[in-house]
This record gives sequence, structure tokens and C-alpha cells, in this order.
Amino acid sequence: MYKIPLVRGIYQALKQIVHAMMSTKGESFKRVVLVEFPRKGLYTVAFVTGIASGEVQEKTEERCVNIFIPTTPNPTSGFYMMVPENQVVRLDMSIEEAFKLIMSGGIVTPPYPRSVLTEKPVEGVQNPQAAVIHYEVHRKAE
Repeated sequence: MYKIPLVRGIYQALKQIVHAMMSTKGESFKRVVLVEFPRKGLYTVAFVTGIASGEVQEKTEERCVNIFIPTTPNPTSGFYMMVPENQVVRLDMSIEEAFKLIMSGGIVTPPYPRSVLTEKPVEGVQNPQAAVIHYEVHRKAE
């Protein structure tokens, strides 16, 4: 798919943009969330960019988070919103996985539930540094 000239060009440009957005001081996007947008019953993947503060937070009744809702397939444009914190659903996917989901229009979906590799030393070995590490795959604790 990356051998197609148009796809390769778009992919490379978006990769640079995502890298620039994620490598800025303090990290632009803190976590991935799900919000009801553009209306109740429809859900959108969004990125938390911070906690609302100052006058904006003072004038709202609830603690709000700042979110950015990117558009598909060009995530450089989108919507900035302040949403009550209790109205966002935290997702386990990484920021990179969320970008892939958004840029692909939902075609590339991250695996769920996530599996995590943990190290477990082999029992009965005297020198743990020389021991072969045994990996177990298990579901991430929620």
C-alpha cells in the first residue's frame, strides 16, 4: 500500500505532523478518550490536551478537560472543545494507535483487549542474570 505514490506522500506528511505534535515540550496530547460528538449517541475519538483553567473553568459548573477532535483523514484540522471530565471515556489505546484509527477512517483498528508481556524468572536457577526469561501473555488489569 505504501508503494502507491499518493498514499506514500500522504503517509509521510502525516507521520511528520504526528511526530512534531507528539514531540513538543510537555507532550501535546496526554491521552485518548471517547466523547459523544457531534450529538448524543454518536462517538468520536479525541485527545486530551489539558485541564481547563482560568476564567473558562471558573465559569463552568464542572471540572472540564480540553480536548482536540481531529478530522479524518487529515488530523491536522479538527475541533477544540472543553468537555466536563465525567463525560469523557478514557481509552487504553496509545496516541499513535488512535492516529492510525482516525487517518484510516476506522480501517486500522488497534487490538482489544490488550495483551501485555511480563517477565517471570525461571524457578530453580541460581544465577538469575544467566536465566532465560519466561514471558507470559495476559490481559491487562483494568
